[in-house]
Amino acid sequence: MPVQGDAAPLAISQGIELLNRLGGIELIIVGRGGGSLEEIWAFNTEIVARSIFQSTIPIISAVGHETDFTISDLVADIRASTPSAAAEIAVPDKREMERRLGALKARLAQALKESAGRNRQRLSTCLARRIFTQPRDTLCGSRQQSLDQLHRQLIQNTRAIVERKRSSLAVLAGQLQALSPLATLARGYSICTTPDGKLIIRDSASVEEGDRVSVLLPKGKLRCLVEGKTT
Repeated sequence: MPVQGDAAPLAISQGIELLNRLGGIELIIVGRGGGSLEEIWAFNTEIVARSIFQSTIPIISAVGHETDFTISDLVADIRASTPSAAAEIAVPDKREMERRLGALKARLAQALKESAGRNRQRLSTCLARRIFTQPRDTLCGSRQQSLDQLHRQLIQNTRAIVERKRSSLAVLAGQLQALSPLATLARGYSICTTPDGKLIIRDSASVEEGDRVSVLLPKGKLRCLVEGKTT
């Protein structure tokens, strides 16, 4: 898709409208690398601004460098200083999500421990009362009913706490799964890395003709030789 020149405004506008019609798209990043004012002018045009404003899908505008500013930045949901910054905004840090998930697990365990301790204390207090130290056949019917009701309440309260914490844990686990690189691959994307898989290749400028790269697909991996590139 052209991002500069006379054909760029219409192409960008049509691209945004197409993504809105496709469905299943959660976020759109509209942007390009740096350039002169003339080269990024397509993002100042009315047709592009209207398409961004009318989009039902959230849009991050990421045009040029930090010092560049366009009309697209004003109508988008969020402005990022660079395309790389837009990617960081769109995909939260997986390690931070794992840290939050671990903290929630610890809080859940602590809450259950404290609840069990309080319930044990309440039960011990009840059992220490005179009514419980007497032979069972001396208890009147109403007191026996009160004891049964207290027992049911203790069980219900404990179950309610466990269920609330389990629901919160399930929500965070689902968010973490959605951010997994494997989930991204399953939607039809691929990840290009150095042959050892330690470095993700984000820019064609970081490789040269004749370099070898690995391409991770939803099913399997390709080992490729760079025969040419465009920037």
